[in-house]
Amino acid sequence: MLTYLHVKNIALIDELEVDFDGGFNILTGETGAGKSIIIGSINAVLGSKVSKDFIRKDEENALVELMFQVTSKDVLKQLKDLEIDCDGEVLISRKISQNGRSVFKVNGQVVNAEGVKNMTSLLIDLHSQHEHQSLLEKKNHIRLLDKYLGNKVELIQNELKAKYKKYQQLKNEIKEFSLDHETIKREISFLEYEIVEIENAQLTPGEDELLDLEYKKQSNIQSIQSTLSNIREMIDGQDHISSVSFQVTKALELMNRIKGLDHTLVKLTEQLEQIDFILMDFNHDTYEYIDNLIMDEEALDYTRKRIDTINGLKMKHSNNIEEILLMLEVKREKHQKLLHHEESLEKIRNEMMILEREIIDLCKSLTTVRVEGSKELSKQIVVALKDLNLNNTDFLIQCLQKEAFGPDGWDDVEFMISTNIGENMKQLIQIASGGELSRVMLAIKSVLADCDEISTLIFDEIDNGISGRTAQMVAEKMVRLSRSRQLICISHLPQIAAMADNHYLIEKRSNNDKTITTMVKLKEEEIPNELSRLIGGAKITESIQKSAIEMKKLANEVKGV
Repeated sequence: MLTYLHVKNIALIDELEVDFDGGFNILTGETGAGKSIIIGSINAVLGSKVSKDFIRKDEENALVELMFQVTSKDVLKQLKDLEIDCDGEVLISRKISQNGRSVFKVNGQVVNAEGVKNMTSLLIDLHSQHEHQSLLEKKNHIRLLDKYLGNKVELIQNELKAKYKKYQQLKNEIKEFSLDHETIKREISFLEYEIVEIENAQLTPGEDELLDLEYKKQSNIQSIQSTLSNIREMIDGQDHISSVSFQVTKALELMNRIKGLDHTLVKLTEQLEQIDFILMDFNHDTYEYIDNLIMDEEALDYTRKRIDTINGLKMKHSNNIEEILLMLEVKREKHQKLLHHEESLEKIRNEMMILEREIIDLCKSLTTVRVEGSKELSKQIVVALKDLNLNNTDFLIQCLQKEAFGPDGWDDVEFMISTNIGENMKQLIQIASGGELSRVMLAIKSVLADCDEISTLIFDEIDNGISGRTAQMVAEKMVRLSRSRQLICISHLPQIAAMADNHYLIEKRSNNDKTITTMVKLKEEEIPNELSRLIGGAKITESIQKSAIEMKKLANEVKGV
């Protein structure tokens, strides 16, 4: 559930903070007040693209933060995988700079945009006018049907996708081995050259890192010797009196004279003794290291050549030895297949035939589940449409078979609708009324809402193109939906606004020679004034005010408040 919104330096918003509650939340305001800015800000955190004028004029960057109360196991697992602490709440933010750079954070930890998209897709579902248009696109219909079917298709789909991927790999292998005799000879010869080259190098994983360290040491022996000699001279040099060792020994003699006077002095003397021992060990180890440090030009030359050999192979094949060795195995396998390419082709074709039969069986199973599920989903959508005053509407999910299978099967799924008695089924794109399309979207979403754990649904003017009794029925439908989900809805209709559990007013105000957008939660006694504005517009009469009070009272009765 979305519990908190913070917006700073976006369009007309200077800075805005809002706490949200569960249930049915309504956002209203004059045209141009900034309702779309609120939705745009939320969308920005969800990972949508933002325009150059998104950031408020004369500001360097913008910030949007969303706080969620989290119960979803999938979200908690994602947080655990990202090693992000969560005590039941998660704060997701996006900071946007003028140079176009964005930084996403989850509970203060930087996360890439894809990670945030994956996470927020499990937390919030935002339905805008743009999504109404996406409902018209046939390619999205199979996705919505599969969402409704859930686990019934998921296991089949996962197996199908894996087999289809393997099938495509085999198709590519056939193309690769369907070569003329001369091309095959050249390919075999080139592979043999590469295999011998890698084999002769006798690579060992991690060898390159050890060689780099050895080369640095060998090529800097003189510098190492000179530096260590200077240090040795400082610690225990010819000028005995000024050496560090002499000074520490002298200090230790002085400490031994006074250590019996206080317990703290005993501890300090022990620390000085440790320093003396460490210096002696250091001197011994330094002498030994310098004595064993021998300049070996032959070894240096070997190391240099070995590094060059490995780097040459890296440039040709891959950036690390482990991957080069893996590629060697791939090249050996390909070499053998080319040597016996006719047998290889026959083997691949046989494997493809077996795989194709398995894929077809999975496609048939998927079709069976989808056809049965589409009937049930169609019935539920028709019921939901009646709740939205589309009483004469019939809804059908058409499942036809494509000519070829793909990773999602071979089903060609399309939503069909008839909005009047006796009218033939037609495509959704042929719906003329924006109000009908909005209600079809709401009907589908209300049915699909029970198929996932998403706790927050946001509707951007879902009431477009409706009024009167239809608006009342839409409002009642949304109230029922809000009993199992948090609903946040931008509306311009008083019938819908009156049904809200929480009402927020978005206003545009002038402040110190600049225009800003504000958003506040209305108190119970303030709500009738906003309902009056929605009913009467600019001129609000006493009669309109009474109607607003009565409307809110009736709405509360319908909700059982």
